Amino acid sequence: MKRVPYLALLTVFVIALTAVAIACDGGQTATTTSPTGTGTSPTTLTSPTNPYEVEITEENGFTPNTLTVPVGTKVTWYNKSIRRWWISSATKVPDTGLIATGNRAGYTFTQPGTYEYFDFYNKEITGTIIVQ
Repeated sequence: MKRVPYLALLTVFVIALTAVAIACDGGQTATTTSPTGTGTSPTTLTSPTNPYEVEITEENGFTPNTLTVPVGTKVTWYNKSIRRWWISSATKVPDTGLIATGNRAGYTFTQPGTYEYFDFYNKEITGTIIVQ
């Protein structure tokens, strides 16, 4: 009969530990990379989408392929692919670092211009951000 209280206590402990683990694992740890050039540091995001989001898939690459945004806009890239992606350019603006499957990375464009970018690992997959 003494086993029942210990078993109940152990069960409560396991449930509490599981709840804490789930609460602490709500998203990926944010990573920041310092690009050269203008803009702010890109950050891996787990927040909801914004209206200036580019989806990344194996089938379509970057969708939309060309995106026009106002100055000061944060553009996010959402990796819906099964592999990692790394948004980069010849000028390193933008430069997101690795974007794992299911994650987002963002970059705030602070200067007007046309920013051509590509996947660091597959350079023929390209896109363009036009900042006005």
